[in-house]
Amino acid sequence: MMKEEELKQIISRGFKRGKMDSGFWSYEVELFLVVLKSMVPDRESGTNKVDYVRFQKELELWRDYRHGGNRAVMDAIKGDYESYWKAEDESIAFRVLAIALANESVEGIVEESLKNTAYFTGNSEQIVQSSYMGAFLGHLFNSESPDRIKEFSREAVVKLSLKEDILDAKLLKLELNESRTRYVVEFERSRIELLGKLSGNSTEKYPYVDTLHGLLEGEVDEEETIFEAFTAIKHGKDDADTDRFSEIMARYIWKLRKGWIDPEQIEIKEYIEPDIFSMELGEKSYHSLLNRIELISVEMQDSFEIRHIGTKTGVYRFFKRKNGR
Repeated sequence: MMKEEELKQIISRGFKRGKMDSGFWSYEVELFLVVLKSMVPDRESGTNKVDYVRFQKELELWRDYRHGGNRAVMDAIKGDYESYWKAEDESIAFRVLAIALANESVEGIVEESLKNTAYFTGNSEQIVQSSYMGAFLGHLFNSESPDRIKEFSREAVVKLSLKEDILDAKLLKLELNESRTRYVVEFERSRIELLGKLSGNSTEKYPYVDTLHGLLEGEVDEEETIFEAFTAIKHGKDDADTDRFSEIMARYIWKLRKGWIDPEQIEIKEYIEPDIFSMELGEKSYHSLLNRIELISVEMQDSFEIRHIGTKTGVYRFFKRKNGR
């Protein structure tokens, strides 16, 4: 089983890999954190699940401090699902990673990975791939052998059912109406294609499968990928310096993973969300998603108003266009 020190190294290395030249985290790492902040322990199942009321609110807040994004995520925030069936979402790996780190139950990880993927896209390739990713990371963090990791993860795809796991669970944001009559066929084709890739068929589809398999062999491209963190752990590179934020996040994730957090401690019963762009310089307030906040500076650029908000965990850089967000 994964040790707490290993988790700390994963978080520290992953955050460093997720830093852009500007010094800010990439949007994928930001969404990794959004998923973690939205997770609440479910005592009935013994897993940590995303609270989707909070998740949507966190996404709406993230929109104003983000450093990048993609169409699938931005459309979901707006409630615009025009691109839903074909949308590709590059942040899928980071969100599944957050779910896998916070849970020991592989079945729970796969279930939450499917749900979180379908929140942004109905693309059958991405949904099917997320089931494999969730199972793979779950078994990896539970310290299974490489052969068993691949075997058990493949089994998750074999058992994946569109009707039982997706439709009956009401994961899709849109109905399968007359215009989507071929979706059942598309989904099954994607599942068979992925199984074919796992059996050795050559295809550029499902790229994260190649990345995950590279983890086991130490063959991951180390440029700007959070997966490099896993390679470091698996191959003994445990010398990453940890900063205070990494240590705080690692400890919090570890407590989630071990079931040591009382859901009542993190449940938000009433949302208090002051308008950050209406605050006066130096004003202090309380925000349900950020805790205690203070407006520490305001900067006006040609097209943007930028506000720096101090919080317990650091400074957020919020921005909006002068003619609207």
